[in-house]
Amino acid sequence: MTGHRGSTGLQGTVDWTHFAKPEDIPDWISKAYTDAYQGPHDHEAADGRSADSGPIDRPAAAPAVTPALLAAQYRLGSHRPAGESRVAVYPADDPSGVGPALQVVTDHGAMLMDSVTVLLHRLGVAYTAIMNPVFEVHRDAAGDLLSVEPMTSDSTGIDETWVHVELSPLVDRGGLQEAERLLPGVLADVRP
Repeated sequence: MTGHRGSTGLQGTVDWTHFAKPEDIPDWISKAYTDAYQGPHDHEAADGRSADSGPIDRPAAAPAVTPALLAAQYRLGSHRPAGESRVAVYPADDPSGVGPALQVVTDHGAMLMDSVTVLLHRLGVAYTAIMNPVFEVHRDAAGDLLSVEPMTSDSTGIDETWVHVELSPLVDRGGLQEAERLLPGVLADVRP
C-alpha cells in the first residue's frame, strides 16, 4: 500500500518513527494533535478558576508535538488486534524523551476520555494536558498497522483515538503502573 497526497500533505503509510525534527512532521498530524488539545487555558488560574472572571475560551499553547511523542505513539499503535486497547506509560527518565506520559490507542467511542480521566483522578495520577486525536486507521487481519489518515465523513477504516497524556513531573509511579494495568479493562467496558 502506498501513501497518497491529500491537500494536507503526505498521508497513509508514512512511518512516524522516521521524523527526526519537528519540521519533518506533516501538518495534518501536528494539527490533529493540537486541535485535540485539552489542558489549562491562558486565563485559568492554577485552581481551575478564571483569573479575570472572564470567559475561558482561548487555549494556551498546546504541548509540543515532537518526533519522540509521535514515534512512541506510532510504535504503540503499530499492532492492535481488533477490540483491544493498547496502553503504555513513560516515566520522566524514559530514554525516548517522551515522558512523563501515558499513551493509549483504542477504538473511538463515547465516554472514552471521561473513562480515562476519571480513572486517572481516582488513582491520583496528576496530568497537565491531554491530546486525543481521532484517526482513520487501516489494519490487516492480525491487527498490524497499514495506514493512519485524518478521519473523514466517508471513512472506510477503523476510527481510533490515539491519546497522549502529559503527566505531572511528580507523578506517582505506583498510581501510573496501576493506570496502565486497569485502563484496558476500563476501556473495554465503554466500547460500543
